[in-house]
Amino acid sequence: MEISNKKRPHSVEGISVKEIGGETIIVTDEGNWMHTLDTTASFIWKLIEEGRESAEIALLVAGRYSIPEERASSDVNEFLEELRKKGLIHF
Repeated sequence: MEISNKKRPHSVEGISVKEIGGETIIVTDEGNWMHTLDTTASFIWKLIEEGRESAEIALLVAGRYSIPEERASSDVNEFLEELRKKGLIHF
């Protein structure tokens, strides 16, 4: 699934999110899955929680990590698709 840059990802219901030492831990309410996000992924998760569109997330990632916008867009879209497949976000 190709993600449009105009899409706005949202976290799904039924998960708990905690920050520990710069990493984000996501646990399903049933407690049967735990996902640990590194610093970069945690930054993206915060932007999702703020209600940012995919394109804006990519621009902010490019600026923060001093990478080309095209690479940031590709990397962000790949990560968002991974989160969607794991059932942690929807569009």
